[in-house]
Amino acid sequence: MCCCCVCHCQDEEDRPYSCCGCFPIKCGLITIGILTLLVTVALFIEIFYCLLNEYIHWWYVPVALLMICPLIVGSIFVIRFFTKDQQGSRTRMWIAMLLAIISFTLLAIWNLIYFQWLYKYDIVFAGADVVGYTMQTKKAFMVWSLFIGIVLDFTWAYFLCVATTYATCKDGEQEPIDWTGGAGDMVPKMGEGEGEGEAAK
Repeated sequence: MCCCCVCHCQDEEDRPYSCCGCFPIKCGLITIGILTLLVTVALFIEIFYCLLNEYIHWWYVPVALLMICPLIVGSIFVIRFFTKDQQGSRTRMWIAMLLAIISFTLLAIWNLIYFQWLYKYDIVFAGADVVGYTMQTKKAFMVWSLFIGIVLDFTWAYFLCVATTYATCKDGEQEPIDWTGGAGDMVPKMGEGEGEGEAAK
């Protein structure tokens, strides 16, 4: 018996779709949500751990925490999806992926700015006095920081596609937002005025 027959993670709407080409799309989306929560906790701990680093300014931490605020909000959306799978939570799920991409990008940019122009040492010391420090050159540290940020961005961009596909197959295509507040319906379409003029003649 397959696992999908036991956990009922597929139904008629989402059966044709999959995640990574082999997993049921809802199973993949739950895994994506778990990964998002784990990455949020890992980044939160890593940033707070920088308070123990005597080589890094204390104000690096609050700015870095500000950069991951969108990710924290996205994690709340993920938890909401876990509690109840409904139209609103499915929509917030792909918004959570978008917020994660924003946080990864902002954090990578902040690391680049801080360690390039504000960090006062030529060598980046990572760690703390209790466990010891590891050393990297500024260039190596920034290259790895940007590389990890780009990898996370592309990974969560795929996760965004999965979340959007799941929401679409469950709820259908969403109607486009009318940013004019209904005023766009009052504007005559091209050709309508000419047709009425010809009819009057």
